[in-house]
Amino acid sequence: MKKWFLKNAAADQLIEQDFYQAPNSSSNFSDFRFLTFEQKGDTVTVNYNLMTYSHGETSYIKGPDRFVIKGNTIETLHRNIWKDVK
Repeated sequence: MKKWFLKNAAADQLIEQDFYQAPNSSSNFSDFRFLTFEQKGDTVTVNYNLMTYSHGETSYIKGPDRFVIKGNTIETLHRNIWKDVK
């Protein structure tokens, strides 16, 4: 991740938490309802519907997010997921 997503706070946060994903029996967890990838040239579009659950409250985050492949790195063009991570 660090090699492909240079200077990316969301990737750094995932690495710091060792990619931990809470089980769906936790008080806080998330689960993709669907997740698809589409590549056109150097642009990758990620479509998804992510359900998040926190202490009885359910919400959804939906794509698409878009990324561009530049050599050996991936640059974020737009993302809805983790958009609060700067």
